[in-house]
Amino acid sequence: MPAAIQGLFRDRSGVSGFAGQRTGAHPRRLIAVYIVLGVLYESYIHPITILSTLPSAGVGAMLALLVTGTDLSVIALIGIILLIGIVKKNAIMMIDFAWRPSARKARRRARRSMKPACCASGRSP
Repeated sequence: MPAAIQGLFRDRSGVSGFAGQRTGAHPRRLIAVYIVLGVLYESYIHPITILSTLPSAGVGAMLALLVTGTDLSVIALIGIILLIGIVKKNAIMMIDFAWRPSARKARRRARRSMKPACCASGRSP
């Protein structure tokens, strides 16, 4: 590009001024998610367990961008948001599976039925 061409960003829509006024939006969103998860699990600790996985996902994604030398573009930001959503969903599924009584019963039934199944498989009809 020739040196005579210069780019200048002007915000004529006033969007950046509006975004600067909402400084307390992120803590409020985090508290809202904590309350919803707390109501869902009827516990104070499980929402903290789920939400504690999110910073590591964001930091890992930023480190991956740094290591690969990729710029933080809109596409990369969308990917980070999707990654955080997938990590949150994974944490929710793990908590659900760990605390579901039917899952514990199924694991016990599988262990009890393993020995007869192994013994029966060695016999020929």
